Order: sequence, then structure tokens, then C-alpha cells
Amino acid sequence: MKILLLYIPRSGSTSILRYFESIRPNYEVINQPWSSLISKLNFTNTIKYKDLIVKENVFVKIDIGTFLTERINFDEVKKDFDKIIILDRKDNDKQIESLVYAKMNESFLESNKYWFNNISKEDFEESKFVIEKLKESIETIKEKLNSKVYYYEDLYFNDFSNLFNYLEIEHNEEFFKKYLSKENKYRLNDIELKQNKSLV
Repeated sequence: MKILLLYIPRSGSTSILRYFESIRPNYEVINQPWSSLISKLNFTNTIKYKDLIVKENVFVKIDIGTFLTERINFDEVKKDFDKIIILDRKDNDKQIESLVYAKMNESFLESNKYWFNNISKEDFEESKFVIEKLKESIETIKEKLNSKVYYYEDLYFNDFSNLFNYLEIEHNEEFFKKYLSKENKYRLNDIELKQNKSLV
């Protein structure tokens, strides 16, 4: 089966990818095949679309901005992939703040715990523009690719069962706690920050 995960940045996509590759070791998992961020970290980003879709079992994760930049024919994508999902976030402000953090620390692919106490209005507005432009494309992509849209809040603070059922994967408690539990969320609130400091 071929699965495509398209996402707006800071929507929990990497954790889903890590969970999937842990319970489906027979799949080839391809994270950001055409992203310039990968090449900066000395990973290959030269895989071509035609080479990617010939793989029998593959899970591809790519952000919506990069996907649109590649200008791949929507009809081809719809035909080539068995499952296509879009991942977004309802809380725009927290999504924007998370993107600001990722830009500041160049941590787009893997993230650490973080806490915000101050960000500049300029940084916020710059990331807000990026997020809003990407969100504008979701309905078009959803319609053309007949894809399902899932939201960070519905998954991480409620239930993954609908997503798991669609992807035909099971719940594994060990890997769920490691990657998808809300206890592992990157952003710390004030109480969590105080608790962390008290342990130092």
C-alpha cells in the first residue's frame, strides 16, 4: 500500500511518521523527499516521483508547501497513492508560535520540548503569513485528491482511532506512549515548566 501524508507545519506529522515506521517495519518511510531542509542536514533529496511511487509499500510525508512547489499532477497522485491524508491544526496561534520556534532553532524534522515566554511581533506575523497561505490550499487539495483531513487537536487530545482505522494500522501501547501520547507534546505550559525546573 502507498500512503501520502501532506501536512501544514507544526501539526504533529513527525510523531505519526515515527509511530507508523515502528509498527510497519516492512514499509519504506520517506520523510520530506524534496525538502531543502533535508539537504541542509546532508540527507538525500534527489529521489524522483517516478522512483518513489514504484515502491510496493511506502509511506511518504511531505509538507504542503513543498508538495505544491513540485507541481505534480493531482490526477497522477490520486491514482498512484492508496491513502492520502492531510494533517492540520485548529489552534492557529499555537501553530504559528511553534513554527517561529522551529525557524529559530532549525528544528523542523525532529523537535525538543520548548516553552514560549516572548516572541517578536515581526517573527509572529512572518510565520502567520506562511501558515495562512498554506491553509488556503487545503480545500483544493482535499477535493482534487479525495483526501481526508485530520487535526492535531482531535488526534493528540482526543482519539487516534479514526486515523488508525483509515491507515489500517493497530494500536501499539509501547509505541503510542513513545510517539503519540499527549505527555510527549513539544510545547510546555507554565506548570510543566515549573515541574521541569524543580527536577534540576
